[in-house]
This record gives sequence, C-alpha cells and structure tokens, in this order.
Amino acid sequence: MDDYGIEIYHVTEIIEIQTITELPDMPSYVKGVINLRGKVIPVIDVRRRFKLTEREDVDKTCIVVVNINNTLIGLVVDTVNDVAHIPEIRLCRHRISAKRTASFLSRIW
Repeated sequence: MDDYGIEIYHVTEIIEIQTITELPDMPSYVKGVINLRGKVIPVIDVRRRFKLTEREDVDKTCIVVVNINNTLIGLVVDTVNDVAHIPEIRLCRHRISAKRTASFLSRIW
C-alpha cells in the first residue's frame, strides 16, 4: 500500500465515512456530496482519482476534509496513519512527466 501526504494546514478535519449522495453526470472519481453540519461538501474518491485498484470501504476508511482556496472538499481515503513533521530539506521538487499527475503533486519525499 502506498502512502500519500497532505500538508496539514489544508486539513480541516477527519471524519468517519458516511452516506454520500451521488450526483449525476460527474466524473467517476467524484463520489457525490455529504452534508457536514449544514455545509454541502463534494467528495472525491482518491483511489479512483489516482487510478488505483478499487476496494471496499473498511473500518479505517474515512473522509479527510480539506480546505483548498476556501473550498471544502472531502477525500475518501483508506486510512489516516498519523501527522508527521517532514523537514523541508527532505521535500524536493521532481520533474513529473505527466501533466495530469503534476496537478496533484507539489513535492515528493
């Protein structure tokens, strides 16, 4: 299983998986929307977005709510391991050949 990271200042909260209302005519990776304390939040399946093998939700499956440019988005992930401090020196920019992949990544460690 691969590990991915999100810069902590983007993370608003981590919630248990819940009922997601599907929406018609959306890309396959958009699972739908949730109502989080009166806010309607779009939910993206990270596995589908990265074209990984799909699998059933398990006990540790959760939604990481992130704030990107003042927009809340829910990311369905298999699990959250921990919050880690990664020194800036270990983060580096790499040339990424696929333009689509580059839009997801800011740095690799």
